[in-house]
Amino acid sequence: MNPGPTVLTAAFVLVLASVSAIPREPGDDRPASAPAVRAARAPRTLAFERNDGQTDARVRFVARGAGGAVFVTDDGLTIAPRGRGRTPLRLTFDGATATRVDGETRLPGVANHLRGRDPAGWQLSVPLYARTVCREPWPGIDVVFRGDDGRVEYDFEVAPGADPESISLRFDGADTVAVDAAGDLVVGAGDAEFRHLRPRVFEDGREIAGGFDLREGSRVGFRVPGRDASRPLLIDPVIAYASYLGGSESESPFDIAVDPAGNSYVTGAVASVDFPVANALPGAPGAGSLDAFVTVFNASGAELLYSTYFGGGGADIGWGVRVDASGVYVAGSTTSPDFPVVGGFQPAFAGGADEGDAFLVKLSPSG
Repeated sequence: MNPGPTVLTAAFVLVLASVSAIPREPGDDRPASAPAVRAARAPRTLAFERNDGQTDARVRFVARGAGGAVFVTDDGLTIAPRGRGRTPLRLTFDGATATRVDGETRLPGVANHLRGRDPAGWQLSVPLYARTVCREPWPGIDVVFRGDDGRVEYDFEVAPGADPESISLRFDGADTVAVDAAGDLVVGAGDAEFRHLRPRVFEDGREIAGGFDLREGSRVGFRVPGRDASRPLLIDPVIAYASYLGGSESESPFDIAVDPAGNSYVTGAVASVDFPVANALPGAPGAGSLDAFVTVFNASGAELLYSTYFGGGGADIGWGVRVDASGVYVAGSTTSPDFPVVGGFQPAFAGGADEGDAFLVKLSPSG
């Protein structure tokens, strides 16, 4: 069931929402509409990874979240929502001069990309940063991209004497660009709506009036009435969007666990053959009308470590999940005589089409 256009709000916050209720096993006293699972640990810092050859050469830094990725280039950034057929949105610094992009505030840890058999093609010990800075795309103005409480913010740092009205943004790939009654900038692209929250404007730390300025050709700038040009200025909008975990049919999460590293493990039931998978079990997606799933996000919510689902020809539901150093444990119910069994205590299905059996599945730490 397609719920219609996706409104993307709350950037890179790990959001797992129940799209619709699923069939219940007989005798199940759980509510017909299970509550959405909330992230046990919302990401605080979004990591910007320096591009050392792991993506397009035009990209200087990339930040990845559960909802998609942000690619920072010399002249702007591209927002690429997760999911097949989703339209990327390109924010370009219109009329900008040559600039450079630096990483600032080094984060602990590194990223490693090992693709293929040839170590010469691997990227090792790639540094991570809390923010990136595009230096003076317009005279006297720097643009800072950073993650704050799971959202992507882009700050304009305007030096004394610089003109904030020289800032001009163009949205390539957008179908509509508008400012709503709340002062938010709403950009429609394909089936997604990107919302840029009304900017806050600070002059020497004191908040003053300001907002988006929609210009000819769907270009966007800022209006700052009453600004004192002798003082530094900070313009602080927020790129905000949210992501659903699921496909074209119904999904319902029922339990979540968090390991000592802060990785989040979610289990539930899925009916979509296009449910997002990563490092999946052989044969995933499953063949049944309803399958159990396990999806794992890293501690920052910036990466899908693995996502898989399993089951047989009946209804398979993951009700509970726990994790330890040796693997991931999923407990649930199944009405599938062909449920995958490996080394099981009870190798044969004993239930009926209505009663079903319980199952316990253990996955390795890597899924």
